[in-house]
Amino acid sequence: MNACDYALTLSKQSDENATVEHLDETINTPYADYGPFEVGDSVLYFTSTQATETPVAASPAPAANSKKKKQQETEDLPPQITSTIKLYKALHKDSSWVGKKELSSFYNANGVENGNCNFSPDKKRFFFTRSVKTPEGNTYYDIYMSELKAGKWFQPVRMGDKVNVQGYNNTQPSFALSDK
Repeated sequence: MNACDYALTLSKQSDENATVEHLDETINTPYADYGPFEVGDSVLYFTSTQATETPVAASPAPAANSKKKKQQETEDLPPQITSTIKLYKALHKDSSWVGKKELSSFYNANGVENGNCNFSPDKKRFFFTRSVKTPEGNTYYDIYMSELKAGKWFQPVRMGDKVNVQGYNNTQPSFALSDK
């Protein structure tokens, strides 16, 4: 929240024409929502950490003994909370965000975290971050790319070692226009 307050303060001091706006609950959830990337004025891609509760099965009580009747007991266990980090897309219509939708498993691969997306300036390449588990059990993040060819998006591929440095977290794909 402090970062948002700071952005508001900076926007008042700047000559730039910028607007800082708190988005509604279509985008903002009780969990972490971040890495927004707007395409035009009507499409927003972003990352969201969602939590799901999975009931935990209680251990069965020992079977009742025919000589001694025991009351079977079960212990109430709290649900297991699992968080997932995935990419989402929402549309802007009639001054509100609607149609929040998780991107397909093409981008949100099961069992890994996916986030921090960006498009190339020509909108023909889609870049995002995906978690990678090493054989030692460590988790790192690498940047992946999917390319649009003949109107079809192709399977995302890991960017090479010039982009993804082994043993480091590689996140936040971004572009800057240059005259060089």
